[in-house]
Amino acid sequence: MTPRAVIPELIAVSRRLPDAVFSGSTAGWLHGLDLPPVDPVQVTVPNAHISNRAGVNLRRARLAPNEIVRLRGLPATSAFRTTVDLGSNRVLLDAVIALDMALHKRIVDLTDLRAFCEAHRGAKRIAKLRRAIEMTDPATESPMETRLRMLLVMTRLPRPRAQVSIYDHEGGFLGRADLYYPDYKLGL
Repeated sequence: MTPRAVIPELIAVSRRLPDAVFSGSTAGWLHGLDLPPVDPVQVTVPNAHISNRAGVNLRRARLAPNEIVRLRGLPATSAFRTTVDLGSNRVLLDAVIALDMALHKRIVDLTDLRAFCEAHRGAKRIAKLRRAIEMTDPATESPMETRLRMLLVMTRLPRPRAQVSIYDHEGGFLGRADLYYPDYKLGL
């Protein structure tokens, strides 16, 4: 969906739910990640008395002031909060895809994510976030690369290196493999 088609829909949701902050994949999209912004639109609201709305996935949570930013004139969770939320996803593959994108685009730092996990040991969904962080690779350049890497790793093959430049024995550049097994000189 093009930004021109999405923004009016998000503005409409924001008007219907004035206390809502865009979160999840909707916030990820606003931060520039290749994620679906709608179907459903994802928001976080502080008030437990707001009822669900058609086309909106409503999450109830209190957000600290530093966890809310304005993007394209709309309230959204901060890049860090968005990444933590996406990285805590129940589906490991989706969590790793989101983390790979956020780290590759440098909207968050891996050290900060690890420090967050350490500071919040035992908190809800931290174990899921920690597992996704273990599987992430910031060098990955697309969701499909992440999917292939995760398929290889989940079938218990060794973890390949991402985005490796390959040179001939004279030092001439041959190309760059999306995924590479240096011990086997195998590029994918």
